[in-house]
Amino acid sequence: ALAEAVSRQSLLNGDPQAFITEAGNTAPYKGDLTNFLPLDPLFSNLLPAPDNLQRRTTRPVDAEGDAGDALFADKQIPVALVGTSYSANPHWNFLGALQQALRSDVANYAEDGHGPLLPMLKYLQSDAFKNAAPQVVVWEFPERYLPMKNDLSSFDPQWIAQLKNSRKSEENLALSSTRTDH
Repeated sequence: ALAEAVSRQSLLNGDPQAFITEAGNTAPYKGDLTNFLPLDPLFSNLLPAPDNLQRRTTRPVDAEGDAGDALFADKQIPVALVGTSYSANPHWNFLGALQQALRSDVANYAEDGHGPLLPMLKYLQSDAFKNAAPQVVVWEFPERYLPMKNDLSSFDPQWIAQLKNSRKSEENLALSSTRTDH
């Protein structure tokens, strides 16, 4: 859905790049819910069995052999991904799926354990954003974080106020047909 919306609005310039996703080994994976249940190690028998997760990796189609030159290339990445551990954790291959769907390279600025807001604020202040802003920023923001308060004390309060006041509703991109703005 995201790739269709980006394509429909012609947000990405440049030649499309082909990516391929390959399936790897399947292994047991102990997810968040199991980790949050305070049963291990004394009551491990009460825990559900671990899920089986098939590892997937995505790479550019033309990266068969010599990708060494790309390390030193002065190339702007057209898409930035910012978000939570769901985007940062390679187990889920969200970065790869996004690259394949958008047919574009994607720089990942998502972070484990900080929610969606703090990584975005850090990214907006980064040299990467200031010196080479991408054409598209994808912000993975799970619903459960909407009502949560965030400690923003490490950020300049005037900068935060400026971000809040600079919102222009006509510039917002709605990717859902179920908007509830009133």
